[in-house]
Amino acid sequence: EVNGITAREREEEEDKERADEIGERLDEVRREQHDRWKSQMHDVGIDLTDEEWDDAADTLSDPAKRERLRQNMMQKNLSCRNIGEAQKNMVSFSLVLVFVNLVFLSLGALLFLYVERFGVEMPLKPDQLYPMLATDGSLPVVVGLLFILGLIAAAYSSADSALTALTTSVCVDVLEIEKRPEAERVPLRIRVHVIMSIVMVILILLFKVWNDDSVIKTVFRVAGYTYGPLLGLFAFGMLTKTAVHDRWVPLIAVLSPIITFVLDTYSIQLFGGYKFGFELLLVNGAITMVGLALLSRRG
Repeated sequence: EVNGITAREREEEEDKERADEIGERLDEVRREQHDRWKSQMHDVGIDLTDEEWDDAADTLSDPAKRERLRQNMMQKNLSCRNIGEAQKNMVSFSLVLVFVNLVFLSLGALLFLYVERFGVEMPLKPDQLYPMLATDGSLPVVVGLLFILGLIAAAYSSADSALTALTTSVCVDVLEIEKRPEAERVPLRIRVHVIMSIVMVILILLFKVWNDDSVIKTVFRVAGYTYGPLLGLFAFGMLTKTAVHDRWVPLIAVLSPIITFVLDTYSIQLFGGYKFGFELLLVNGAITMVGLALLSRRG
């Protein structure tokens, strides 16, 4: 103890000073980026008010808004050393994704051409075509081995990020782990991680039993219900500055998928024979936005 100040208190004070320095530096970087964007936009004839510039700068500089809170995308950008490298990473990653998607679409088309040319019987579900060809001897053995290795790698990568996100969300948002003693945190995280793993296995098994369509089609249909409220909340927040009654927002987020399900179920009767497809996501998001507009605060 020195001058009535313990080592612990001195350490906490130093940490606070470092945090303040980092915060000031981040604010400085943000202001520099804001001025740079404003100058570049002015050069091409785009002039906005100061408030509009602030909104645009916040949107472009905030990875949570740009990536719609996608944890994997955020981690890729947050691993970069500065904003410039993060921007380059986003652009290059987007271009690579376009190329990769085109490659996989082309490979899928080639598989169907292969089946048609050699008279191979199609499986009941389209997403079973490649596993069937890779493992039934129609293609070289190395193709089957590469398929199994690729499947394992993709499964581990997806499961790892999903379990990490679920564990973090439950611990932080539900169990409020930051308020617990340090000694309890690690065991709690491990327990939650194990429970989330078991839940995921059960869901996968139930999905296999109940699903009677291709996996990718079913995933997109489910996403139409689960991502709709997220899309509506994101769009409403980005496109309007309207304040809403927060306590009713969860109700809208629950009612929106229910209304969407009813519309999808009776769409043929309600819309003259029209049947919804993947556009359910847009319908769900639109319903959420309408609900949020109804919750707008007056004045």
